Amino acid sequence: SHTCFGCGRKFEPPCKMVSAAVADGGTVDSYYLCETCADIVSDMQSGDEYGYGDLQDEALERESQ
Repeated sequence: SHTCFGCGRKFEPPCKMVSAAVADGGTVDSYYLCETCADIVSDMQSGDEYGYGDLQDEALERESQ
């Protein structure tokens, strides 16, 4: 299983997840995003930041439509 960094939800296989990496201050971190959070992030402006679980409300709202 993988946990989505954007919404904090756990997803069991088979599921589609986006694997992402970020480099900052000489360190590299990797994380997974569910498809909904990946869509949310693609709509964000360059430089917009989000923390672990910050996208949960918007992800649930999009999925309920």
